[in-house]
Amino acid sequence: MRLVVVCLVVSLVVSSSARNPGLKARITKTGLNYANTMAMQALAKNIQTTTIPDESGKASGFKYTVSGMHVSQYNPPSSSINIVSNQGLQWTASGAYIRVDGNFRFKSWIVSDHGTFTATVSRVNFDLLINIGEDTSGRPSISAGKCVASVGGVDFKFHGGASWLYNIFRKTIAKKIQSKLNDIMCPEVTKAVNVDAEKRMQELPMTSTFAKRFLLDYLLTATPMFTSDYMETYHKGEVLWKDDTTSGAPISAPAMPKSGDTQNMLYLWVSDYVLDTFFFQAQKHGFLVRNVTAKDLPPESRGVLNTTCAGFTPCIGKYITAIGQKYPNSAVELRMRSTRVPDLNISTSGVTASFGGNIDLYVRVPGRTDTPFLLTLYANMSTNVNVSVGNQMLFAKISDVKFTLKAGNSSIGPVNDKFLNLLIDGALKAFIIPKINEAGAHGFPLPVLKEITFENTKITFAADTVQISTDVKYTPDTLSKLAAEESSVEENLDALGPLKFQSLRHE
Repeated sequence: MRLVVVCLVVSLVVSSSARNPGLKARITKTGLNYANTMAMQALAKNIQTTTIPDESGKASGFKYTVSGMHVSQYNPPSSSINIVSNQGLQWTASGAYIRVDGNFRFKSWIVSDHGTFTATVSRVNFDLLINIGEDTSGRPSISAGKCVASVGGVDFKFHGGASWLYNIFRKTIAKKIQSKLNDIMCPEVTKAVNVDAEKRMQELPMTSTFAKRFLLDYLLTATPMFTSDYMETYHKGEVLWKDDTTSGAPISAPAMPKSGDTQNMLYLWVSDYVLDTFFFQAQKHGFLVRNVTAKDLPPESRGVLNTTCAGFTPCIGKYITAIGQKYPNSAVELRMRSTRVPDLNISTSGVTASFGGNIDLYVRVPGRTDTPFLLTLYANMSTNVNVSVGNQMLFAKISDVKFTLKAGNSSIGPVNDKFLNLLIDGALKAFIIPKINEAGAHGFPLPVLKEITFENTKITFAADTVQISTDVKYTPDTLSKLAAEESSVEENLDALGPLKFQSLRHE
């Protein structure tokens, strides 16, 4: 019972030193009330479907068997989870009632008998302080504090057989059961938190893999904070290269804006530090590289990369005659690579990004194994980024793309700038932008467990930060379905053109 509610609270955010966090999460009193409700529903379902094993033994010269035990009635307690400022959570429950029915049989060398029995436990109360903190590794920790518990009444009654005789002793039996329950409740509650819940805490993933090559680090940067209205946790939010997690980005997270919002159940603040460290790792490890050939373009546009035009179809060989004359009946390919870490800017008006890179043109000549170099273009691109949230993922879509080109090294002499702009603009619209948006449509993972889904979600922007305000729904049976979807997303994302690693060399 204790473990159920603790795990639900932990599930709302996967759980922060003085460094600014890249991610911040807040659970409000409304969110904790919801967690308490879900815990009580789960508890009622578990208790009402509990199978109690049969029991046999010997006592006072009698052999006995108790069988067919089941919970015939359960009235849940009134319960609440409250925040204790600067300390943790207080979970209080009172008034639980449980009735268990079963069969009994006993036998001695003289007499035997059988019948049924009813056992009821009423006015079950407890009050537990739950301390939530941070261990030495940056993982969340949990421990039980002060506990007060009591069982108000126990009744035990036999039916059938010589029940009139056995019931003479039922008050004595009930008092023993009540005394035993009073003795073990707080130790059991404490064990549930210090052992079971702490084990669950240690099993929580502190990183999330995406695009198969990146890890998002959720470790804490400071101990959680508790006010009278909410619980807040602080996370690194740093993206690392999966095969080299020791090499972090030389970037510091900015200070997050202060907010007193508590209307929704859950708030998440995502600093631009998260995406800045992603771009750093992507740039460092050659992830932002792509070769574009005619087959990557839509069928109606593929002829533009030919060096010899067919009919009235425009092609690069027509507009840059040196290419058509030197390499007839061939095909040009574009080898694009980022030359600097992309720059992201989040402000109250939204999100913008800028990219800089080189576009090298090569030509594939029939019968030759090498690909002669044609020229290099220095490109800069700026764009607006539309951000949305769904399925506990952060999605992005670029729009209003603007770019500038400047010709660099060339083996074919001067080139027609107008055509090059048309060529790159066509490549952007036909292939590059759709592929980037396809990657953005697969989403960026947020630090919540798969059993949690968002409802009534709203996004707002502040300096260097995206704020997500949302209510949540806890649905445990969605876990396997979402895991399968995530696997499919990973496979699709890895195959995306503009974000797929490829080696680049001049041949």
